[in-house]
Amino acid sequence: RTRACARTRAQTMTHASSQDSLALRWCVNASTWNPDDEEFNFILSLLPLREREDVARFKHFADRKRAVLSRLLVRCAILRALASMDGAKNKLRMEDLHVKRTKGAKPFYATSLASARAPNFNFNVSHEGDYVVLASETHAVVGVDVAAPGQVRAIGGNGRAERDVEALLRTFSMTLTDREITAIRAKTVRDGERAGEDLFRRHWSLKEAMVKAIGVGLAMDLRRC
Repeated sequence: RTRACARTRAQTMTHASSQDSLALRWCVNASTWNPDDEEFNFILSLLPLREREDVARFKHFADRKRAVLSRLLVRCAILRALASMDGAKNKLRMEDLHVKRTKGAKPFYATSLASARAPNFNFNVSHEGDYVVLASETHAVVGVDVAAPGQVRAIGGNGRAERDVEALLRTFSMTLTDREITAIRAKTVRDGERAGEDLFRRHWSLKEAMVKAIGVGLAMDLRRC
């Protein structure tokens, strides 16, 4: 029963976009999946040992669950791409897929998937709050970042996730351009802290998606993008 349930969930995730498209846009609400220990451990067993160890390092179960879902999405995307190529369908299992990462931690399939239809098939994942997302492209490089500002853990000592835009701007002053800082401050003055924080997060997510797309990570000067 557990294995059948796990396979059904994986199949459901792949239905989030057209069966004929490898330009995928998948989003999973992790709060709707509440596995018991047997189901979670079975799904975890589908991953290579190194990735199982990475998942186990997360202290909170919600974080481990998001980490597993992001890895499942990656493998579902690869299987979708393989199934679209002649002769490849059903030849590999999820646990057989060898996923590596760039120096900037962008995941990629270690075996070439190049074809006339998808000469540069690549993908990226992100998770925060309830959401785990994946985007893929066949030609252009792709990066994705998801933000759930209402669900981030408290950063202050009082247990609340306070909105302090000036504190954010001080913390991230080396990653924002003067023009971006001015725009965020103006938005905050005009529409309040929540609106200012939302604009900050939009800028941050775009920058993070950019560096994730090219696979270099946050070592890049983010004021350039």
